[in-house]
Amino acid sequence: MPAQPGDHKGRHYTYPHMPHTLIIGYGNPLRGDDGVGPRAAALLADADEETRPLLPDGVQVLVCHQLTIELASQIAETDRLILVDARATGAPGAIEQCVLTPALPDSTSLTHYIDARGLLAAAELLYGRAPETVLFTVSGGSFDAGETLSPAVANSLPDLLAQIRQAVLS
Repeated sequence: MPAQPGDHKGRHYTYPHMPHTLIIGYGNPLRGDDGVGPRAAALLADADEETRPLLPDGVQVLVCHQLTIELASQIAETDRLILVDARATGAPGAIEQCVLTPALPDSTSLTHYIDARGLLAAAELLYGRAPETVLFTVSGGSFDAGETLSPAVANSLPDLLAQIRQAVLS
């Protein structure tokens, strides 16, 4: 049965021994290409047999405006974390992926925002573990006010979704 609007379960295939995976797409959807993370996450969460890519059971998808320390407990409970964000450098639409390791931030200021490595460090310090983490970034071309992705970033979405799905299945 296809997913209903707002039903993020859809139809999933079960893969034996699949680790619990958390995908977090983050960024500001009101600042052009900065919204690529939330857009990708929303597409993954709402995917069904017709829209692809299907994600297996055990995959949870979150859409966030920014990473916050409150996510540390949820991150510590997962086996694998996939983050999706925009970056301001590189050719618009270019996709990069890198493995992240925990690292304490250089600053000791207290804010609600925390970078990805700092969030992993917080999960490790507070809850005793940080999952295997991969960060996917897409180079943006426009971060001006607006909800529309630039053509280069919009055109990169199918490839981004395929790469994320491949990371989940590997």
